[in-house]
Amino acid sequence: MFSGYKIKNNTLYLEINFDYEFGTLKKESKNIIVQIKEYIKNNNINKLFNKIVITCGGIIIGSIIFSKPSNNINENNIKYVPNINNMIVYAHSSKTDIINKVNNSETDIINTANNIVTIDDVLENNVTNTTSTNTDIVNKEVKEVIPVQNSINVHRTNGQIISIELEEYIIGVVASEMPASFNIEALKAQSVIARTYALKARESGKILTDTVSTQTYIDTNEMSNKWGSSFDTYYNKIKNAVLSTSGEYLSYDGNYIEALYHSTNNGKTESSLDVFGYYYPYLISVNSQYDKYASSYLRNINMDIDTFSSKLNINFNNDSTLEIISYTDGNNIKEINIGGKTFTGRNVRELLSLRSADFDIEINENSVNITTRGFGHGVGMSQYGANGMANNGYNYLNILYHYYPGTTLKK
Repeated sequence: MFSGYKIKNNTLYLEINFDYEFGTLKKESKNIIVQIKEYIKNNNINKLFNKIVITCGGIIIGSIIFSKPSNNINENNIKYVPNINNMIVYAHSSKTDIINKVNNSETDIINTANNIVTIDDVLENNVTNTTSTNTDIVNKEVKEVIPVQNSINVHRTNGQIISIELEEYIIGVVASEMPASFNIEALKAQSVIARTYALKARESGKILTDTVSTQTYIDTNEMSNKWGSSFDTYYNKIKNAVLSTSGEYLSYDGNYIEALYHSTNNGKTESSLDVFGYYYPYLISVNSQYDKYASSYLRNINMDIDTFSSKLNINFNNDSTLEIISYTDGNNIKEINIGGKTFTGRNVRELLSLRSADFDIEINENSVNITTRGFGHGVGMSQYGANGMANNGYNYLNILYHYYPGTTLKK
């Protein structure tokens, strides 16, 4: 019945799944109180609440008020208060005040049923009814008029599961994954790839998080903390990149591609076969010449031999074997013999926490100096390479078709 929730100021906000309640999805006939109880239990929501606010498409349609803080709903400790005069907005665009928009007419409020439902920042000041205790509202703007059904569920690090509109989610991903100072064409390319990743994840049932386990994501509060006084400039720039590519994704043979990307490489991308052991014709090694000029290209680290030996689980000294056996198509180390033991370059990268699998190892008495080139697994689009291409006149389509050869842009 519910597509997401938000907890703020001892209030639980529950967003009704529009398709479930009013569409064609199969559903059981249950009392709303029973369904709320089940939702709280299934999502392990243990916090005590002063009230529960029920919304649909951003409109508050009712509240459950507790006689005292509780999450145990029964007839003796609650009252149900329907209300359609107030609205809770789960997202905002920038600095535009929503108060005038909401106060204009009842029609303005009803029309917001088609607006995005992105659980971003719960409103804190009552807008349309100053005497009501039914809702808390803040001065934020509904961003775009986009169907609620086009949403993405994100499992946040704080334990909350939020349901947000797809394009709002992509803004949060691009803001987190790529520097906002990058060329707009690179940001567009990142938008398409992030959207492709999200659509494929939703199709396959893969759980999206806000960490590197899938794609990183930040909300507008986190963007504001990250950018400070540049928030408006950077937010609007990324918003423009995302919305100018709205709905676009990359396809191969009629399916969403495996939308892999990375920060920087050594001048060539890697094939998925060399890195992950599976082959895709569009995830092959291609030239990425601008990476060598990126600030993230070259790094040096130093560790003592004992630490080096311990991390690789070998006995290593100045006389031990150190020999590269083979390279990948992307000129990264494929296999290497260290101290009589054979490792893949990926193994060494992970065990030593290196930035890439293109590395040089130099032994100096009791220490080991390691130089790496690139940052990330190297498969798919290079973010710094994309920015280099954009700065040299290539548009986002040129960038995407270069890093994912044979794919098709669809919408």
